[in-house]
Amino acid sequence: MIDAKQRFSEALLTLCSKYSLEKISVTDLVKETGSSRQTFYNHFQDKNDLIQYVYESRCLYVWEKEDCYENYMKYCIEYFRNLKSLQHFLIQACKMKGQNNLSDFIVSYANKWEQKWFLKYHPSGDYPPEYQFQIDYHCYGMMHLVISWVLSGMTVSPEKMAALVTRFRNASLAELLISE
Repeated sequence: MIDAKQRFSEALLTLCSKYSLEKISVTDLVKETGSSRQTFYNHFQDKNDLIQYVYESRCLYVWEKEDCYENYMKYCIEYFRNLKSLQHFLIQACKMKGQNNLSDFIVSYANKWEQKWFLKYHPSGDYPPEYQFQIDYHCYGMMHLVISWVLSGMTVSPEKMAALVTRFRNASLAELLISE
């Protein structure tokens, strides 16, 4: 049985293939799923929260695998392929601005993920402030490139994007990677 979050996720993608994502309302989602507004709000704060859930459940799961740090390139390719499979939806979602928007979520998630990676190798958390600066610099730059790739229509292949991101990550975080 599909849970409510998954039903709303499917409904959003279905509606997005017919209508502008910005114009889709909670009422439309409730109607499409046959659920109540209360069911929607039991699971999501708003439509943007649902948009983030779609991105998280369909793209980010690769970064939660236990061996993702050791197999960065492999999971990077899978991540970009997942993004490509949601191209129509993500182009629209990344254009949306305001509170709780997907672009900000993408950057925030990447920063938390890199923090988690760094702390895996430096569990004391005792490191110079410039290391935090390197992580922030890398995440904001890399995720800006990812969002730009989405908004430009994803013309570069997922494999090429993964190779570029991996190369830039290694260069940007070289000092931190060496200290692993």
